Amino acid sequence: MLEFNFLGVAFIADDVPKRKANKASVKMNEIIEKHKELAQKEFDDYLESRGLESAMGVVIPKK
Repeated sequence: MLEFNFLGVAFIADDVPKRKANKASVKMNEIIEKHKELAQKEFDDYLESRGLESAMGVVIPKK
């Protein structure tokens, strides 16, 4: 059902029925969002432990 390109990025194969493809796509997006939130939390904790913070995507010393 999933195929991977040369970069290791997964995508849903064209031969998967549309209904199954939609369900798989929704689940993939849920997993991606979960990991984005987890990664952001870990990054924020890392910055906090070093007296830093992120403002508009720029890491700065915490005031």
